[in-house]
Parts: sequence; C-alpha cells; structure tokens
Amino acid sequence: MYIWCPCTAHVRRKFVEAEGGDPDLRRRILRRIRHLFMLERVAWSRNAEERLRIRRELEKPILDRITAMVKERLLSGGLLPESNFAKALNYYMGLAPNLTNYINHSDARLDNNVAERGLRPLTIGRKNWLFVGSSEDSGRSAATILSLVQTCRNLGIKPTGVSGGCAAPHNVTSRQADRSNPARQLARRKAKLTSINQDYIQDGLQLSVTLGWTD
Repeated sequence: MYIWCPCTAHVRRKFVEAEGGDPDLRRRILRRIRHLFMLERVAWSRNAEERLRIRRELEKPILDRITAMVKERLLSGGLLPESNFAKALNYYMGLAPNLTNYINHSDARLDNNVAERGLRPLTIGRKNWLFVGSSEDSGRSAATILSLVQTCRNLGIKPTGVSGGCAAPHNVTSRQADRSNPARQLARRKAKLTSINQDYIQDGLQLSVTLGWTD
C-alpha cells in the first residue's frame, strides 16, 4: 500500500507560468504556496511529532484556503478554457483531494524535489547506462543499484557498506560473467587455445599414420 502525495512544486510552477488570467488571485495563491514551503523548512528542522503538529495547525488551513479560492474562481466562470491560468486552476483541483496527504505522514514531503534530484544523475548519464549488461534483468540490476545509492546519499551513509548482496547480478550466464572479469576471460581463451592445439595435434598424428610418415 502507498500514499500518493502530489508535488506542490509542480502546482506552483503551473501558476508561475500562468501569467495571464487573474493577476491578483495568482499572486495570492503563489504567496500562500511560498508560506507553505517556509513552514516546511521549519517543520523539517523539528522532530517527527512537532513536524506533524506544524502541518496540521499551520499548513492545512493554508491549503484549505487555496482550495476554496481556486474552487470559487472556477465556479464564477469567465475563463478561457485553453488559457494557462485555467489550466493551472484545473490542475490544482485535480490534485486537491490528495494535496493534504503529506500532513499526516511525518516522512512524506510537500514536493518530490528530493526524488527528482536523485533521478537526475540517471537522466544526465543515460547513454552511459546503455551497456550495464546484456541479460533481460540488466534494467532491474541498474535500477536496484541506483535506488540503493541515492537512498544511501539521502540518509548520509556509504553505499559500499550495504551493497553486498543487493548489487549481485540476476541470472548471469558464465559468458556474461567472463565479460566482466579479465582474469576469467584470459583463462577461458587459454583453455580454448589448448583445445584447438590438441585438435591440431590429433589431426596431424592421424594424417601422418595415413600417409605412412610414422614408423
């Protein structure tokens, strides 16, 4: 089971981009969203119990007020359906039932900026991850390792201390293992050359017996 906590930073962005429409209402909504982020900064400097208290007593009334303002403006009509401001209002109302979910969960956040920052290295280095492996489970292995590393960074611990079994490849064949291990590659090639040489020797002896080159 999971609890969906929509990102208020995305809501804010919609209103920032909605320069037309109702300038006064847009300004009041953005000001209240700014107050939410200011309160969250304080809340995260406190313990979990105090964080929940700040959210319930101070942040929830702000969200309720924004919801009432948006709903009232939509009901009053007179908006161009395709305008950025109308889209911002409708976007907010689509998320409104879930925007307060974070209030009752101390580990939840007002926005998902932390998660997006964690994904940024993957996006920036996308071409570098094309060859993480050739098996069908390569994507799962990469996702496991990246999730582990970003979680460790967020918690302030070293990934190398906990990556033991998590980074083990899934269903890796001996050939795929050889590709990632130079020593095993060399041993495999030597064995192959030895086998080829033995075949040549046997073929040569057989040929010499056939032609009468042996005593």
